[in-house]
Amino acid sequence: MRFFLLAAVILSLCASATGQRKKKPADVEVIETKARRDDGKITLDGRVHFTGEKPAHGLVIVFDFLSAEHAVVTTQKTQVADDVVRAGREASYQTILVDPVRAVSYQVRAFDAGDRDLRVANPGPYPIE
Repeated sequence: MRFFLLAAVILSLCASATGQRKKKPADVEVIETKARRDDGKITLDGRVHFTGEKPAHGLVIVFDFLSAEHAVVTTQKTQVADDVVRAGREASYQTILVDPVRAVSYQVRAFDAGDRDLRVANPGPYPIE
């Protein structure tokens, strides 16, 4: 009886270990990003590296501006690439957006032109200077 109980426990542990999913790799990696305030505007500069296995049709970067309590104050976006983006390609962005006054940091998300959510490595949060 104890043998069967021990065997059942071992089998359940083995089954749960093999049933774990591997994390999918990121589609976009934030290489560098910087935000500066100036006269009611916020300037964002940065570079991203596309690492996705499937090509993306266009690349849209979304910035979630966060308060000191880490709540999203506002979300703004910019189009980085209009054409097909393939693995290994880098893209840079420089955009001027409306300054979200209460925001102290921001995080980065990405979508393709068809609004397909892309996984982002190094999403932040990043401080606003």
